[in-house]
Amino acid sequence: GYVGNNNDQNDNDLVMDDVVIVDTGSSGIPHMINVLEDTYNVDLITIEDVMQGVPAGTEVLVWPGGVSFLNEDYISYTIFPFSVYINPQITTSLQNFVNSGGGYVGICAGSIIGTTLLETEVDVQDVYPEFPFSVIITEMSMAGLMDVNAVDYLEWYDNYAGQNNNMGTLTLYDHPIIGDYDGDYIDYYGGPVFKDYENVEVLATFTQQLEPNFYTTVGEPAIVVQDNIVLSSNHPEYDAETQPVFFRMVQHANGEIIEDPEPELEQWPASRG
Repeated sequence: GYVGNNNDQNDNDLVMDDVVIVDTGSSGIPHMINVLEDTYNVDLITIEDVMQGVPAGTEVLVWPGGVSFLNEDYISYTIFPFSVYINPQITTSLQNFVNSGGGYVGICAGSIIGTTLLETEVDVQDVYPEFPFSVIITEMSMAGLMDVNAVDYLEWYDNYAGQNNNMGTLTLYDHPIIGDYDGDYIDYYGGPVFKDYENVEVLATFTQQLEPNFYTTVGEPAIVVQDNIVLSSNHPEYDAETQPVFFRMVQHANGEIIEDPEPELEQWPASRG
């Protein structure tokens, strides 16, 4: 993949890699396109397209925020034993894509898709309105692209979505994706907390407690990386100061070598992960 801005290279020599963004209706998508379109061929696809298979030639798939996946078209269940899981077509398509070398960047709800298991608490009738009785779902199996689980609650989404809040205040750790960003804030709109991770790099942890206090969030991972998979609870695509972080997430997922400035941040303590 090409590193940096294409103004540095003769247009006749430039081969732009293909990045697809899943159209979840997120207001962050225009910002993502604006950040990427000078360096990559960017196309929008639907969740239905994903279910049919990630388009051939795609180097990186970006799944933005938005809880559009949380409905009966994209969530399946079994009664005996009772279990709820993301549509197997989504899982198969994404696993085939990353197993063949594709990169994945998940933001907020898109990061949940990439985890192995979502711990939550939601009435099955919120997902399946026609379900004959009320059952509280405590976990859902996701696509399993990374060895990590997620914790998220609709109450967090209701409390934090679409507004500035202190949950964006993070402790950031030295990594080429973070690069030379010297702030401590990346927008947060109700995304997950990561847990039960193995062989995963942690790029950022929360400094604040999410309310309601269903799960301890202080000091727990907000951005994680494993191989060419990047999962971020927070939204770097909105703000001009953090948009380079989003750009480098895509670079990393594309297998590009990112120039890392001299380490100014502390290293993530490997003993924790």
